[in-house]
Amino acid sequence: WGSVFRDGHLVAGSDQFEIGGVQGEAIPVPHRSEFTDAVAWSVTSSGFSLLYLPDIDSWDEWPEAAETIDRHDVALLDGTFFDENEPIERSLADVPHPLVVDTIERFAGTSCRILLTHLNHTNALARGDSSAHALVRGAGFEVAEDGMVIG
Repeated sequence: WGSVFRDGHLVAGSDQFEIGGVQGEAIPVPHRSEFTDAVAWSVTSSGFSLLYLPDIDSWDEWPEAAETIDRHDVALLDGTFFDENEPIERSLADVPHPLVVDTIERFAGTSCRILLTHLNHTNALARGDSSAHALVRGAGFEVAEDGMVIG
């Protein structure tokens, strides 16, 4: 992964890498790009594939979302906000993220194991005993945890 400076900005030399049999690819995703672009990472090793997508503005703005997720065994997806009732100080228009309830509806039935990550501190999923957890588990989704081993 060679990086270079162009016009005073750091520019990635490639959107793909291979290290010790692990292949990775950066996939651009819709994001407000306040300070940087956002990408999802597709990582494959020994026939196992993982998609890491912790930050995206909207599923509607990314028509390839379902197809991209379905190409992976496991996907860690943006779970920042649970629903529209979450008490946040800024408008969701200012800090857009797909709501967990919408993500569940959109990707229910996928063959990919989906784990939610990047939880805001106001998200009910940040508390393991919440009814939100029951809803997520009931839909066949999971919440990523610190130290979790995925494979």
